[in-house]
Amino acid sequence: MLKPEQSLRLSSLLAAESKGWALALLAGVLATLAAFGLMTVSGWFLSACALAGLQLANAGSFNYFSPAALIRLSALGRTAGRYAERLLSHQAVLAVLHQLRLWFMQRFLSTARPCQPQQSASLLNSLIRDIDRLDMWPLRFLLPLGWALLISLCWLGLIASWFAPLLPMLASLMLLMYLLLALSNYLAFDRASQLEQLDQQRRPALLIPLQQLTLQQVHGSTSALRRQYQPLEQRYQQLLFRQKACDLLLQLALYGCCLYVAALLLLQPALTGNQLPALVGSLLGLFVLMELHLPLLTLYQSLAQARAALQRLNQQNYQVAEPTQADVVTQLSWQRLSSGYADSGHCCHSPDTRLNQGDRLWLQGGSGSGKSTLLYTLSGWLPALSGQIHINQQRLQSDQAASWRHQLALVPQHVTLFNQSLAANLRLGQPNATGPQMLAMLQQLGLEPWLTSLPKGLNSQLAEYGAAVSGGQAKRIALARALLQQPKVLLLDEPYTGLDAASILAVEKCLDAFDGILIIASHQQPHFKKPLRVINLVR
Repeated sequence: MLKPEQSLRLSSLLAAESKGWALALLAGVLATLAAFGLMTVSGWFLSACALAGLQLANAGSFNYFSPAALIRLSALGRTAGRYAERLLSHQAVLAVLHQLRLWFMQRFLSTARPCQPQQSASLLNSLIRDIDRLDMWPLRFLLPLGWALLISLCWLGLIASWFAPLLPMLASLMLLMYLLLALSNYLAFDRASQLEQLDQQRRPALLIPLQQLTLQQVHGSTSALRRQYQPLEQRYQQLLFRQKACDLLLQLALYGCCLYVAALLLLQPALTGNQLPALVGSLLGLFVLMELHLPLLTLYQSLAQARAALQRLNQQNYQVAEPTQADVVTQLSWQRLSSGYADSGHCCHSPDTRLNQGDRLWLQGGSGSGKSTLLYTLSGWLPALSGQIHINQQRLQSDQAASWRHQLALVPQHVTLFNQSLAANLRLGQPNATGPQMLAMLQQLGLEPWLTSLPKGLNSQLAEYGAAVSGGQAKRIALARALLQQPKVLLLDEPYTGLDAASILAVEKCLDAFDGILIIASHQQPHFKKPLRVINLVR
């Protein structure tokens, strides 16, 4: 299991799903061996049949059935092995993707800072691209390398049994080829890393000006922007051309090496007519070997992309700072606060408010009045259009310390449950939460009858996106996750959605025991023992 406090490494991707990758490797080995056996045995069998037909005296004693059965078995094994390898490898990829999502979510939530919508979209696209590259790294790097090494040993084993005098020379040539592959990938790794860095620079350098293309054409500034972008693009294209040229040269070298080996087999002086089936089988096996070695020429690309993706993902530094007594939030206030999305043309104006520890605030208003937008602004997920927010009479900056973010919890209207155990979902709010703490929190929220019906209790798996639980249960699980965090400021968006009367009473009883600042945005009026302040937002 990937732990958020640990930096991500390529080895951790294998360790997280070691059994899945081992099964995928085994299935790929069986499929590759079957494909290799199909080619070599077919070549040997057709040549042997031809020789048996020419030698009429031996035609009747030739065993046609065993090789034919082996060929059929190899064909079926290749199909079944390839299907199993694709199934198992993609299952391992999806499992690693699942853990990467959780790993990044925990790190991102611990260091989240408000960002503009354009930056959010860029971050999302970069995140998707980086995680995809990490998922594909074992498929494009480790598995092809393992299969090529295995088939190389099998082919040398056939050479040892059929053409033993050539084994030392061919084994030395094979070793030299692998050394050259390793050296070429090592030398090309720096160039691939530079290409990856340039690609990250050229995307925003091109896309951001394109968003203002009309204004640039009106003011005649497109030529200046083109001059700024061209040096970066030219450098990228030059490096890309060198990389493609080196790849082409390596492919030609690989083809030349295979032709040289084929010539050694064909022109060996001790070759006899009876060795013709073995010769044909060896040559066809050589073709399979060449096909398996072609992906090895570009291993450096997958490695460079994975390394760059790791560096970008690890930039989200995991730190959950426990607040000191002086940092504990006891007062939250805002003045002349306007919240909303800059491009929407609509903003929400909230009256000046000051809340002390233990206060309850109800945000009421119709749909679209800005209740959720105000909560996102107070939580720091959405920057304020204007105005100021103060924590303990100090202005809240955009890069607040982790101690403030740790003291605030937001439960949105549409909650998210991950495809993992109930306990793991709850520990997203507090990684150190114990079993008794989680059980007590679920019991306070009226989820004890549902919990007892689960087959494994807290260790029961929840379906993807929380499909195994109802909307009201998902809402209370998210609330339990937030309360386990022990925040000093709790923001709730429509917390009563999907709850019946008994569940609402349980939730309000649990919230009555909350001693921090509570802000609720709801169409339904809350009922608490403590005084309830009201802000009516009008669109």
